[in-house]
Amino acid sequence: MTKAATSTYLKELTAFGGSIRQFCVQRGLSIELLVIGIQSHHPEGWNQYVRSHSDLDFKSCQYCSREFLPMNSRQKTCSRKCGSHLRSDYKYFGGKRRHAVGLEEGICQLCEKEKSNLAAHHVYGKENDPENDYMVALCPGCHQIVGSLGGRSDVTSPEMWENLIALAVTRKLGHRRPLGFHVCVEIDELSQSDIDEEIEMQEANAAHA
Repeated sequence: MTKAATSTYLKELTAFGGSIRQFCVQRGLSIELLVIGIQSHHPEGWNQYVRSHSDLDFKSCQYCSREFLPMNSRQKTCSRKCGSHLRSDYKYFGGKRRHAVGLEEGICQLCEKEKSNLAAHHVYGKENDPENDYMVALCPGCHQIVGSLGGRSDVTSPEMWENLIALAVTRKLGHRRPLGFHVCVEIDELSQSDIDEEIEMQEANAAHA
């Protein structure tokens, strides 16, 4: 559903005398794809269409909390996309997907870049966090990297990381044909006292700033 195509369909739909379902049946269209396309490319046009075909008041989307005009009393989300997210959220994430660190801000917690289509990643693995309490947002590329490396038996080996970083950077700068890089990696598991000490240090620095 391109922007141009949905614009044409929206004009035809607005002038159509029947329901949107009848409109799609007559034209052999998928009602789900049409609605998603119009909502994505012409949100205001979709809202105007809904206003003229619904006597209901605004309500809050149960997934993104955005105010929207429902087409019928059974509609719980502002869009089919939010509806799909809501169903998968409760099925796999226990309704806690939106609480993943960085998801609301749209920031990947690995590359620290603003990205779309972020995934909620279980920090300790889904099997070790059945209550879905420890999740961070990752973009598709970073999610794949973390998942792949997290399954390796040598992931705790500093030598493996040193070799990996050196090879990755060499590949990135291959046009310069670098001789190599010196990389030093230390892996130390933090204790609660280490974390408390770091927090105290940050609070002290903030107080003196």
